[in-house]
Amino acid sequence: METVPLSARLAVDDGELGPFDAAINAFRSRIDINRNTLLRFARVWVRNLARNLPALAVGRSVADLGGRFAGIPALLLAAGPTLDQVLPTLPWYAERALIVAVDTAVPAALRHGVMPDFAVVVDPQYWNSRHLDRVRCDQTILV
Repeated sequence: METVPLSARLAVDDGELGPFDAAINAFRSRIDINRNTLLRFARVWVRNLARNLPALAVGRSVADLGGRFAGIPALLLAAGPTLDQVLPTLPWYAERALIVAVDTAVPAALRHGVMPDFAVVVDPQYWNSRHLDRVRCDQTILV
């Protein structure tokens, strides 16, 4: 689909509506990306969810945790440039805060002697699950 800038359609100065054009184009791009992602991975996601139904049936709801950690600070670990900066001080934080690690950050936390309280996995693709290969975190709650 060809996008005609809003400024061209309304015959106004490009500088006035440039930010709107950018926002509209970003929105359209997200729609295209989401549509293509669904086309590519919908079957895989449904298959993975179906295989995990027995575990889902006996698992507890995240809603059960509501308010349970009120007043306790939490540190969210995710892969990225700042993770390397936090890792040397992670044991200090672990004594003072709840540690929630995205799956990609769990191995790094363990290498620094910290067992995350929670590991969050949201990407159901096979290759993403490999971040947790050979990871022993029996005391970590998987979300």
